[in-house]
Amino acid sequence: MNATFSFACFQVFFFTIMWVSKTLHPIYFESAGSLTNFGLSYSCMALAGYFSFLTGSYTDRFGSTKSLAFGSMLYSIGLFARAFPESKSIAIVSGLTAGIGASLVLNSLRLWMLEKSTPENKARWVGLKSSTAALGTAVGCALAGFLPTLSFFAVSVKAVLMASGLVLFLVGFTIFILSHQYQTAQSTQQASPLQNIKKLFPEYRRLSLFTSFIGILTGFYVSFVSPYLPLIMKEKGLSLESIGLSIGVFSLIRFFLDPIIALWMEKNKSDSLKIFLASEFSILIVTGLFALTVSKEIFIGFLVLRSIALGFSTISEELLWIQKFPREIVGLFFGLSQSSFFLGDFLGGLINGSLYQNFGLSACVGVAVATIIVNSYLFILLFKNQSQQTSTAASSMVVA
Repeated sequence: MNATFSFACFQVFFFTIMWVSKTLHPIYFESAGSLTNFGLSYSCMALAGYFSFLTGSYTDRFGSTKSLAFGSMLYSIGLFARAFPESKSIAIVSGLTAGIGASLVLNSLRLWMLEKSTPENKARWVGLKSSTAALGTAVGCALAGFLPTLSFFAVSVKAVLMASGLVLFLVGFTIFILSHQYQTAQSTQQASPLQNIKKLFPEYRRLSLFTSFIGILTGFYVSFVSPYLPLIMKEKGLSLESIGLSIGVFSLIRFFLDPIIALWMEKNKSDSLKIFLASEFSILIVTGLFALTVSKEIFIGFLVLRSIALGFSTISEELLWIQKFPREIVGLFFGLSQSSFFLGDFLGGLINGSLYQNFGLSACVGVAVATIIVNSYLFILLFKNQSQQTSTAASSMVVA
């Protein structure tokens, strides 16, 4: 219970800090006349994210606790530096530092979850991870709109940004000081991170390739939907206030439903692939419906269904990867998946704006739907053999 509570608290705290910064940073840089520096900082952060496979390998080497501490401190330094938007050099350093820190934290949280969970309650931990991230997102967005209006923070948004970075640094430093109490088997691993990376293709070539392609396609799909969701909602007739409120509500839906989905998944984890494919099909249908001309009430209903389907998809996909990734280098593989996602997001970003502007929403919806179909097919190819091997092994045991 103590480990579960600690994990949940850190998740909510970290994602709250992250979304406070994500929401306030573009507004702050624009008010300072430094949007060019914001774009530079954002690009550098994305560039650092491409190397998640490397930070994931270091997470395998040093364990979740120390990696979480270092990641938190690095991310906090990046956030603190972003409170000074006038300098191009600081923008570059802040983006790279925050990107490496965020990558370390996200990989560490997955490893922490695996270290504390058991085969019987793994789905429950995945649901906890997903739901608390959603709660932190909702709280962070709300605070980003509320805190700067208070008289204490009215001097400048800079106070909020600097305070966020400072608090996160202190939390990360505290975790580092206490880290000797939470040593894990992973922290004694002898292989170096670079030695583990060399294993990817000689020993795990097929899994590495599938992980990379699936990550790229997932990021590619997201780049065609998530950045334009507020714009799509505006086209359907929602006001700016309604858009912000709706996005917060979708996060809260995930917070309440994901633990329930996880409990159900525990009883049906042998069907994780089927559940994942069914949820992806549901997301495909709802995404296709975006192109229809409907009332804003019906469109909100579509988005609610999409939020529920995303809960099933996220939890079942993570369980599938946990089953598939080698335990001794699980951080490396989750890092590879994250790196590939960033690459797909980057590739989608190169063309989605032009496609949306020249051909409209229907074209983006078509690309997103096609991407989901290809991605689902790759999952079938990757996990079909595993299902067959499991069935063969079970049959052999019965015969024996």
